[in-house]
This record gives sequence, C-alpha cells and structure tokens, in this order.
Amino acid sequence: MRIGRPRQSVVGRSSFRNCVRGLTYQVGFVKYYLSPLETCSKCQAKIFHRESENFCCGYGKISLQLVEPPLALLELFDDQGPRGKQFRINIRSYNRCFAFTSMGVYFDMDLADGTEGVYTFRIQGHHYRKIGSLFPIENASRPRYVLIYFYDRNQEIGWRIKKGNDVLDRDVLKMFREILNRHNSFFHVFRQGAEREDLLDCQLIIKEQPKDQLQYTLPTASQVASIVPIGDKSYEHTKREIIVQARTMNLLKVFETGGNYDPMQYPLFLPYGSYGWDIESKDNNGRKKSCRGYYSCILQMRNNHDSLFLRGGRLLQQYVVDNWVKIDSARFRWITGHQNKLRAELYEGLQDAQIVGETIVDELSKNIVLPSSYIGGLRDMYQRYQDAMALVQKYGKPDIFLTMTCNPLWPEIVANIRPGQSASDRPDLTTRKRGLPHVHMLIILEKEDKLQGPDDYDRIVRTEIRDKNKEPELYKRVKKWMIYGPCGSKCMLEGKCKRGFPKQFSECTLQGKDAYPVYQRREDGNTIRMSKKFIADNRFVVPYNP
Repeated sequence: MRIGRPRQSVVGRSSFRNCVRGLTYQVGFVKYYLSPLETCSKCQAKIFHRESENFCCGYGKISLQLVEPPLALLELFDDQGPRGKQFRINIRSYNRCFAFTSMGVYFDMDLADGTEGVYTFRIQGHHYRKIGSLFPIENASRPRYVLIYFYDRNQEIGWRIKKGNDVLDRDVLKMFREILNRHNSFFHVFRQGAEREDLLDCQLIIKEQPKDQLQYTLPTASQVASIVPIGDKSYEHTKREIIVQARTMNLLKVFETGGNYDPMQYPLFLPYGSYGWDIESKDNNGRKKSCRGYYSCILQMRNNHDSLFLRGGRLLQQYVVDNWVKIDSARFRWITGHQNKLRAELYEGLQDAQIVGETIVDELSKNIVLPSSYIGGLRDMYQRYQDAMALVQKYGKPDIFLTMTCNPLWPEIVANIRPGQSASDRPDLTTRKRGLPHVHMLIILEKEDKLQGPDDYDRIVRTEIRDKNKEPELYKRVKKWMIYGPCGSKCMLEGKCKRGFPKQFSECTLQGKDAYPVYQRREDGNTIRMSKKFIADNRFVVPYNP
C-alpha cells in the first residue's frame, strides 16, 4: 500500500517527512520497475540498472570464444517433458557419473535434501578435488570417476548407475557417453589409453594449458592429456602437470589454480573439455586475469549465446559455490604473500592484538592477518561493530528492526529465467538484485517521531489476518507471504519451532520485558486454510507493515 501524508502538519518540520503517530494509509498499490536492460558493447552481456560494463568483461579486456553446445545436450537441458524434469532434478548425479575427479567436502544435507523447502547447495570446511589410478586396487568395491574410463567398457553404464544412482535414466547416460565420445578431448585420450596393451606400464599425464595458446580456445586431445610409458625420457615434464599412475593407493590432488580443474569436474557444462580459469590466464592487455573476473564474464546472460551454465539449476549452484571457494583461495594467497604490509598496518600499537586476546608475541607471528577489507574477517566485523556503536552513541538506540525479503516473482527475475526454472535455479541472477536474499535494517527515528508505546506500535505493525472482504489485496498478500508454517524439520530445535511459532493470543499489544513488544493477536476467528492439514490463525502471522 502507498503511505499517505499525515492528517495534521507539524510546525517547523520539513514537508517530506511523516510523523509515525500521524500515519494514514491509502488503498492502492504502486508498482516500481527497474530500467530496461542494456547490452555491453564489447561482449553482448545483459547489464542491469546501475551495473557498469566492467562488471562483465572489464570493458573488453576479457574475450570469450562462445562455442555453441552440442544440440542434443542443449535440447535435454531445455526439455520440459518428464525426461527433462527428471534430468534437472538429478543433474548433479548425472554430472558426477561422468566426472573425471572426485570432490571432497562437507556437504550440508539439511538444506539440500530435495524433500522440502528451497534447494540450497552449501558446503563447509576444507574443499579439494582428487583423481585416482587407472586400474582398481585390490578389494576395491567398484570403479569410480576416471577409473571407469580405463575399466571394462561393456559394463560402463552399469557401473555408473550402481549404488545411489539407480534413479538415473540409462538412455540419458548413453546419450551423454556418445556426446563426450564425439566432442570431449579428455574422453578421447582416456579411450585411446584404455585400448593400449601396455597400460600397466604407462602413466597418464594431464597437461596444463599451453602458454602460447589463446585463452578460452578449444584444446585438442594431445594438448589436454597423454599416455606415456613410465621412464620415457623423450617426454619433458612440466612442474604443473598431474601424473596419474596405473595403480596406486594414493589419490592425487587437482589444484584449483589449473585450467583443467573445471573441465574434469563438470563435463556436462564443458562437453568439449575446454579449459577454465588458470593462474597464468591473461587478459587482452597481457596482464594476469583475476579468478573473479573470469567467472563474472562466463556467467553472463547473452542473447547471442546458449549457455549451459545458466540452464544447470542445481548443478549451477554447485558450480558457483565451488568456484567461489576458488576465488576466496586466490584472495588468501594474495593476503599470505603480503603479510609484511598487513602486519605493519595492524600492529602499529598492538591495539588490535589486545582486542582479539593475542598478547603473546609467538602467537602474533604464527597467525595469518586478514585485512579489514576481507568481508567476514575479524577486523571487518570489529570495524562494523565500532561503526554501529558510533551511530548509536550519536543518534540513540534503534527504534525499528525491519526485515525485507526477496520476492522471487519480481518481474525482473521472472522475465529472465528460462521455462521450467525457479528463482533458486539462477543464483547468478538473484544475487544481482540488491538486498537478496534478504536485508536487516535497524532504523533510528528522530525524537519527535519515536514510538511512545503500544498504540504507536499498532499504527505500523500488524500481526493479524485481515478481513477478506474489506481488505482483499492485503488478505491475499498476508496469505501468500506472511504465514509461518507449518513447521518442518528444518526449523525445529529440540522439538520446538526455533522462531517460537505459534505465538500466544493477545487481546492487545503489550510492552515486552525484553524490549520486544508482544503484538496484538486476537482470537477473532479469522483463519486461512494453507493446506488440507494446516489451518492458520493469528498465532502464525509474521509481523508486517501493510
């Protein structure tokens, strides 16, 4: 609803300000839209309101060779039938079946169980990729990852759908195999190596991108990998190559600084085996290109290119989280290499050391110091706390705690997602909307505007279901967005809802003992049927402003 002017003006006050105690509402809604999308003149990426052309390609510094994906793969990503839907739900499993490397990480299954709520890919702790040997070790349960490519080809599909992958479509797996067999450079080398009779006496060499090759161009089979006899002195190894033995107990780590990191883990996104970001990557000016800049460019919406990444759904979530870890690792490498400068700034008076409790000199020399520009770091959080306390000291304590959440039906989101997609399938899009997924605001009012008690609270906050006939628009919005429940397993703590729902009925608003008011929730008989089993009353309404 649109907020109207106060009924009575206040002498000496600016005309654009409203006193909360004189607040009135006018029925009606005003819709606001962002300005139309623009197009980058260099890379043809879509640019939203207030985004600069540096956001996508650095104003032409990065150039991507936009190769159209295989038609059969593109059609499956866009398929709106039962097969396409089943594929998108299990896309991470399909990709894992053909991945050459394994991903080791603690995966938070509470947010991605696929049974309730919005699917969210979240990981914690150390993150790494590893690759095994060409032949199975003794007592191995079953071949996995790169080992499948060198194992019994006649049983390949059977191995891929065993144990946990029985929901996968055998015909879709066969189609993927044919696509990779036709287009993927890594696939070609592995298939050729599997046919060698002397494979036990050979080793697999996974190569880095040649320095004289232009960035983002498609590699040939001989450029990505080769099978070399052990002890072959005619082959010159480089420091960054990955050497995989025919049979070994040890797994080799695939470093995130290499260009083969992405194509070996995401064959469905990179069916040609094209290189990803490399620590030696250079832009068109010959300077090393940042990891963040590369992925910012590759994850853009373009009218002249059919991107598999933006069709990936749950696999796209994994991809962006995976590569955000890579971006963060690049920042840590820079921070580690510039400790002398950071420590000089931090410990001028050893004040910050005392704040964090580090008073022993030995401890100061061991820890890695994070700059205040590193978001979420100790110095960053402490400076934010200092800024907040300075504001409170000058203007007083906050009066309103306001939360605004993203509406996934915003026109700018709906207009740019593909058929069959939801907002959660496009983290590249939703994170470009400011304040997503939600924002918390602490609002400090002027003295003459401050809320004086329960009567003022009731003017701006409601926690009741409105009359369907008198306020139909508000009723619909409360029903759709402001009902909390029914509680699922994700919001339960020791058998109770973490948010305290359902609340208690209250005939009037009261000043709470812990500074939070107890809002009016009358037992007036107004209810909303949310499902066959759940009927909500005022106890389940989240506090809202009309």
